[in-house]
Amino acid sequence: MDQRLAKLEQIVGSQQQVSNKVLSVKTDNLALLDAVQYLQSKKHNLATDHLTHIEGRLSALTTKLNSLKEQKDRLNTAKSASQVARIFSSLEANVGLMTVIPEVEARLEDVASLNKQAQQWNLRLSEVSSDQEKTEKLLADNSKRLEATQAKLGASLYTVTAKLEKLQADLITIKS
Repeated sequence: MDQRLAKLEQIVGSQQQVSNKVLSVKTDNLALLDAVQYLQSKKHNLATDHLTHIEGRLSALTTKLNSLKEQKDRLNTAKSASQVARIFSSLEANVGLMTVIPEVEARLEDVASLNKQAQQWNLRLSEVSSDQEKTEKLLADNSKRLEATQAKLGASLYTVTAKLEKLQADLITIKS
């Protein structure tokens, strides 16, 4: 009988199916008798007691997974609460700095203003220095001109004095 069945399978089922189905993957390439024996060996898995046992295990697994999910959510909530608390405590620790920062900012603005004025002061000093050098040059030129004028005036006065003395001598000679 096995031989006849194998011949029949060879004649009828010689072509392979293009797409294998998930439920028949184990039995697609088996002889019909072997496939029936394989299916009979797995028949006990469909028994009500066995299915109830599997359902109970699945329900226990679902309960455990839900419990783990709740614990994970609580842990995430605790972590975020911990982070918020850490940030809040950091802010509380730095409250003293918050009151000082406006004062420091005002002082820095004053320092910046003073720096700007100091830069203008340096500019003014350089202008005064250059004006002083010009004044010194003008005073030196004026001093030279004054000396030249004094020399010329002295010479002119000497000449005038000499002429006046000559004129007086001439007047005395004319009177006499």
